[in-house]
Amino acid sequence: MIADVTNEATHDTFIEYFKLRAELTRSIATLEAERKAINDLVKEYMTLNNMDSLYAGHYHARFYVCTKSFLDADKIRQLYPDVYNDCLKTTEYTKLYVDNLF
Repeated sequence: MIADVTNEATHDTFIEYFKLRAELTRSIATLEAERKAINDLVKEYMTLNNMDSLYAGHYHARFYVCTKSFLDADKIRQLYPDVYNDCLKTTEYTKLYVDNLF
């Protein structure tokens, strides 16, 4: 399906790659929406039945509240700008964006 990057690729090759990529992106979005809908149904069922654990066949679902703590960067920047600047860490990475121009 996908050619080796060492092979010569034509403009048309990349058009086909980008079409395939767009199709896969749509499929992934649809599948993620379906998975979220299933998760919501399971959570609703477990909540209505006051359950924190559910076994169904080979599956085990657990539903619990999680707590996450994090630093409020905006507040630190506002109250302690020197500390914020001293502790600021910048990283560099690459990212590919592909836009559909039509």
